[in-house]
Amino acid sequence: MNPYHVRNEKIFNVTSISPLAAKDLVQSQIREYSLAIAPIRDKSSTIPKESSPTAWSPPPSGYTKLNFDAAYMDQDGSGGIGLILRNKTGLFLAAKAIHISHCLNARTTEALAAREALHRASEIHLSHLIIESNSYGVIKLIDSNQPLPPDNEVIILDCRRFKQQLQDICFSFTLRTGNCSAHIVAKHSRSINGKTLWTSCPPSWLINSLKGDMGFC
Repeated sequence: MNPYHVRNEKIFNVTSISPLAAKDLVQSQIREYSLAIAPIRDKSSTIPKESSPTAWSPPPSGYTKLNFDAAYMDQDGSGGIGLILRNKTGLFLAAKAIHISHCLNARTTEALAAREALHRASEIHLSHLIIESNSYGVIKLIDSNQPLPPDNEVIILDCRRFKQQLQDICFSFTLRTGNCSAHIVAKHSRSINGKTLWTSCPPSWLINSLKGDMGFC
């Protein structure tokens, strides 16, 4: 017997129903299904990937934005991290480049970059902060309760712990075109030893990218 007839018989005790009743049943089932699969989100939930901006944009008034990115070299397994902090007017506040002599893979490098961003925010007691990157997979792992891959479990758990310690923080996904400046810093980190921090004034090789983010090029 057709399964829809079986269901109709069970629900309505009839073998067929009117078009209007069928429509109501379908709408009810859709509502129940939508509620069942809807992700549970808190106030710090990630901006959906499909609505992500294609260019860097300043944070809302009262907030600062911290962009992070990672660079990984398959040839030697080295990596780099780039961070940039800016305010609501796009004014450069700080940047940091970190060279990593050996990483497991690209995803691990991105996870380390996210942890460094959160650690830096915690270190200088930032609040009202948007942390942004094009590392969508890492952001989703931090910003949800998804099962963690074994190679990054400890790093992501560190990220979640740092996130809980910070006040009024949210993650935002952007396309690579919206994260160019952080990517340039990450690439630069491969040419240094250890780490370099810039405050107040950006390095000369980053200025054009920062201007481009603000539409000044």
